[in-house]
Amino acid sequence: MNNPPSAPSFWRTIPALVLGTAGGVFLLIALRVQYYDVMGWQPNMAPQIAYFFSPIVLAIVLVVALPLEAVLRRLSYKPRTFLQQLAVGIDRGPGPAIADGRIAAPRAGRRVLLFGVNE
Repeated sequence: MNNPPSAPSFWRTIPALVLGTAGGVFLLIALRVQYYDVMGWQPNMAPQIAYFFSPIVLAIVLVVALPLEAVLRRLSYKPRTFLQQLAVGIDRGPGPAIADGRIAAPRAGRRVLLFGVNE
């Protein structure tokens, strides 16, 4: 059988990691600002000041996340042969599906909703 294309290298995925991390930092800051607003709290310093410090927070998160990502990629196991891929697929294979709002057995048939697409 054909082997799937190899995963992109760590260096090629850095821009995606940085964008995802930046988006996460700004999302958490926005949620914090909304939380203070909803709760009606009046802190000594405006919660929006966190936007000013977001580049520093982003740099700290990236200094921790990027080396950790590199180490975890080195330690992760990647199945290369068809038999290894088959073994992983069988081990992590199809679990219970959702049918009519409840966990369904494999006999659920056409009523099963998989990944948001009706079969």
